[in-house]
Amino acid sequence: MSKEIMYERIYKDLLTKIMKQEYLPGDKLPTEKELTDEYHVSRITAKKAMDMLAYKEFIKRIPGRGSYVNKSSARIKEDVLAEDKTAQEIMEHNSGKKRVIHVIFDMFGADFGVELLRGIEAACRKLKLSMMFSCTYADMDVEKDLIIEAQEHEVSGIILMCVQNEMYSNIVLQMVLDGFPLLLVDRHMIGLSVPCVKTDNYTAAQELAAVLVERGHKRICFLTHKDINTTTIQERYNGFCEYLLEHEGVSSVFAKLKNYNKVVDDKGSICEGYDYTELEQIVENTKQCSAYLTTEYQIAVLLGQVLKSKQMESEIVTFDGVESIIDAQYVSAQIKQDEYEIGRTAVRLLYDIINGKSVTGHINIPHKLIVH
Repeated sequence: MSKEIMYERIYKDLLTKIMKQEYLPGDKLPTEKELTDEYHVSRITAKKAMDMLAYKEFIKRIPGRGSYVNKSSARIKEDVLAEDKTAQEIMEHNSGKKRVIHVIFDMFGADFGVELLRGIEAACRKLKLSMMFSCTYADMDVEKDLIIEAQEHEVSGIILMCVQNEMYSNIVLQMVLDGFPLLLVDRHMIGLSVPCVKTDNYTAAQELAAVLVERGHKRICFLTHKDINTTTIQERYNGFCEYLLEHEGVSSVFAKLKNYNKVVDDKGSICEGYDYTELEQIVENTKQCSAYLTTEYQIAVLLGQVLKSKQMESEIVTFDGVESIIDAQYVSAQIKQDEYEIGRTAVRLLYDIINGKSVTGHINIPHKLIVH
């Protein structure tokens, strides 16, 4: 049985009460605010249910006054029966129309995201889904607006790479409560039961740490960006720390870039115009470290520039990257996520959710360790 969408449930509940004459012609129905409180849904969801009743002329909506029953229960029953008779024809008509999903990324680039998008597009094509794509560029307000826009356009489902932040957008929480078809990629949300397709970042970080330990490094710096509460970063840090705890005589230092901005046009502009002051200070503060594990490829590239300018002999391991590595003399190993397969799997699972199947938990797609 397919999972009932909340606006459909509200619509059916109100229609049933009208047909049972709990509401008579001319009676005022609950307001959108009252429905929002009763069903614990968003105002958009409540409005959609009322709009459906008004569209079928079961109720009349009067601006500034409210919504009122427009027909007798007998007339409504006749309309419902007539609607049931043509339901199959409507389904056959709609079956030829493509479903639309909205893909929303935090950001993407050559080092991570492009192959993910390619995988999503390929799976959409195979399943005959249309795809909308948007990017939030790490702005939670933009994320909220895009989700509202997607729901207003009645997309069938959303694939979301949520904004890296300590808090989740309220609109995402509301989607989960409403039962809207939603699937996460790259990073999951703690405390929310939303399926997520990603990499096993914990194990991947351990593999990178192992490369450095096996090469004799005794003091290693874990370097990341400011959004340390993102589940992806937490998993990588936990894996890194757990591995080092198992090896006596090896210690770690934690450092984060507060002013790092990942949004760049292409790999050639990563270093262009970047203010290295903060990163240079981090290198100075961690000069006892002989190696670094960076959580993103672009951080590794920027770090490599600083090490090169200071003529320091250090080693870097990192996540993701492009085929032609800049400053490869510093980057000795990288985790290559199977972005394409993450994208394909995400679409297939969202398709199942849209069709009423239950999909839960985290789906980890195998990654590859590349040692240079």
